[in-house]
Amino acid sequence: MACISLTSTGFDTISKKSSLIHYGQALRGLTEELSLGIYEGEEWQRATVILCHLFETLQQPQSTHSAPAHLSGAHALFQRHLHASSPVSVHSTLLLEGYITHTTNNCLFQPLVFEKLPFHYVQNLLQSFRGSLAQLRLSYDEENCPWLGVYGLDIIGYVYKLSWLTKRMPLDSRMYAEAKTILNDINTDSSLEDPNFDCVVATSHPKSEKWEWIYHTRQVFRQACTCLAATLVQDDGLDVTSDNENRLLLGAKLLNHLTDRMSPDPLLLWPLVVIGSLASLGHTRDICIEIIGRHELVYSSATVLHITNFWHSTWSDPEQSHVFRKDELLERILL
Repeated sequence: MACISLTSTGFDTISKKSSLIHYGQALRGLTEELSLGIYEGEEWQRATVILCHLFETLQQPQSTHSAPAHLSGAHALFQRHLHASSPVSVHSTLLLEGYITHTTNNCLFQPLVFEKLPFHYVQNLLQSFRGSLAQLRLSYDEENCPWLGVYGLDIIGYVYKLSWLTKRMPLDSRMYAEAKTILNDINTDSSLEDPNFDCVVATSHPKSEKWEWIYHTRQVFRQACTCLAATLVQDDGLDVTSDNENRLLLGAKLLNHLTDRMSPDPLLLWPLVVIGSLASLGHTRDICIEIIGRHELVYSSATVLHITNFWHSTWSDPEQSHVFRKDELLERILL
């Protein structure tokens, strides 16, 4: 809870100090419980490593060594867990959901991720996640699934695979075919409605504001995924088409709408990075700069700085043919 409150304190130094104190107390308490053997087993190791990674991406200054190390540790722990016949609980299912979210969000920013994790990795994790929900007789919605219930399971799969393929550039014929399949799947996915849909049903729902936010969040991810997939299947590099520019502008406007009405959500940083990086129109870039400025209130200033530095580097490239190959800048971003 201290980590959650820290992201919404902004420049409120008193609240930020309180969050840090509570975080320290939580870690000390967890350490004591683990040392006493009350909470034994890998489930609590998985919980600890996810908690540490979350906090390290938010703290000032950002822990550029510890955060990736804890995420790598999470990979080892969760892979071992999935190969074991462990009992399913609500807690373990939430941990798996959190791990899927962290793994997906950071895939684009991890060095040589395609050598560490397979292409279908998150797809397999999602199958296990669905199975856990079924065993617990829980429905898949935003109440039971606080992260994936917002994204949508299909979208989270697209985000991981497209990030993985982007890091794998240049693509061989097999991976190129995978990128084309993803682009076709996004365009024909009936669960992703037309971006110009007015969302009449959602806004008439008793939880209309929440449903509208989820709907627009998924549309932002749809625009970002579509544009990234389109750049991967361009035969002549990463040239952005006019259709992509329209989608990028739409995605930027939706992001602006979402972050202007309420506190920016770190979950929206992945599509923001992609949209800002691929944008050629000055208007789209200006919107992205305005949005990232709002994230300084709720996220690590180091992350904000690394994202803006990456954007300016890609925008200064007249050909924009290697947008996501500037690894030395891209891999400084921690989400």
